[in-house]
Amino acid sequence: SSGINAEWPLRPGIETQMETFKVLERETKTKAYSKEALGLPAKIDPAEKERCEMREWLNDIIDQLNVEIDKVECDIETIKAQNKKEKSTDCDSALIPLL
Repeated sequence: SSGINAEWPLRPGIETQMETFKVLERETKTKAYSKEALGLPAKIDPAEKERCEMREWLNDIIDQLNVEIDKVECDIETIKAQNKKEKSTDCDSALIPLL
């Protein structure tokens, strides 16, 4: 009788561990392509999740940089076109007195 009472404080912890083991055992025994397993959400380890998040962030930054590059290239083309137009206008005005 005294042995049972001495172990009583440990019982809730043991029951919790048994429930945890039961869930783990069920997961490990589930066949990979069973209906039950296919219905479960995919499990990703924390390191893989962090890599995915970092990859997404890097792709977003690359996309933003590509947009900025396109804007700068467009500005360069606009400036070049304006410079050519100004040069041709200067050439035309220089040729008019010669005629």
